[in-house]
Amino acid sequence: MKILVVDPDVDERHALVANLQEQQEPWQIDQAVDDGQALQQLTQSAFDVVVSTVSDDTFTNTHFLRSVEARFPRVYQIILTGNSDRGTLLRSTGPMQRYLQTPCQGSQLVEAIRRVQRLPLSQISARVLEAINAADCIPPLPRVLTEVNELVQQDDWSNTQVAELLEHDPMLCAKILQLANSAAFGLASQVSEIEHAVSVIGIETIRSLIMAQTLFHSAESGFTQQVDAIMSHCFDVASLARQLMRHEKASLHETNAAFTAGLLHDVGKVVLLNAVGNDYVELLGKESAGNCDLREIEFAAYGANHAEVGGYLLDLWAVPPDLVCAVSWHHDAYRCAAAERSTQAVFAANWILCGANWDVLPDLNNERQATPTNEAANGQHTIYEQQDAEVASFVAKLEAWRQIANEI
Repeated sequence: MKILVVDPDVDERHALVANLQEQQEPWQIDQAVDDGQALQQLTQSAFDVVVSTVSDDTFTNTHFLRSVEARFPRVYQIILTGNSDRGTLLRSTGPMQRYLQTPCQGSQLVEAIRRVQRLPLSQISARVLEAINAADCIPPLPRVLTEVNELVQQDDWSNTQVAELLEHDPMLCAKILQLANSAAFGLASQVSEIEHAVSVIGIETIRSLIMAQTLFHSAESGFTQQVDAIMSHCFDVASLARQLMRHEKASLHETNAAFTAGLLHDVGKVVLLNAVGNDYVELLGKESAGNCDLREIEFAAYGANHAEVGGYLLDLWAVPPDLVCAVSWHHDAYRCAAAERSTQAVFAANWILCGANWDVLPDLNNERQATPTNEAANGQHTIYEQQDAEVASFVAKLEAWRQIANEI
């Protein structure tokens, strides 16, 4: 991991570097005093992350961020900013950029960099990655979501404050009210106020809905039919996952987590539609005709399947890791076998609504054969025994959930 720290203030720059060096990570850290020197160093050497502070000159900041984004699309930018004109900056940047409010704790910066290490940049083809990073292709983290995230980090936030932020977006409010009054939540009385809706569906579902709305509405108009089908399927999966969690008498947190992940589980398809357009429509057509496994042809064409692409984007947006896992693994039975129950429910709901028409056991067996281990023979046997128990439990749960779904 190679990191470039850009800050004209020598003391602040040295403090940032010292904080990163204290982590004893195998990070190579270089410094630049201004944007010009930073661009020169980026041209001369390959960096993974640029950490930069912004000044009061919004035009200069935007120009630098855009230049890095356009010329070095695989470089992830972490921007340390105050409140001067943050809204303008947020509207002008793309998903490969993460904002941290200053002053920020050193641990926040370290965690942001560690998230970059987890991103599968090397697996996704340059064609798709560059399209993901294009500002006119995939939107940046929605400003309202950034504001909501900052609000709920405070100890004394309220549903009233959340509602006040949401009410600036009438279309989003309409969708929230529609969801709160849907069969998925099964309320006896009508919900007509945003504050009430926030309390009904929960803050995590609100955040997922903001992300879903942003992504689904980012698709080009020529793909309305495909996007509508994806949106409808995502809502159905979210609703069934929620019902499965209710049947399990899961906590409200688990139930909402399953709904949230279901709502977002196929956003990777929208990313790929935006990235490669008609080429991806052709792949979707082949899947509909039953001629292929969509995940296999996606990987052959793009170096990742839609689940991995969706998880990649959500990780860029710094959503909670359990949500990233649920989206990334919704076709991965092997990992779901040992995952959180809400993640398993999303896999199950998707599998059931797709007609339960793929056998999860070959996936599990293939994953085992493809997973090397350096353990001794006895150690391997113990590991496989544990995995077999998890797999048996998960497969039994899938069958039970399928029966429950048939009765709903």
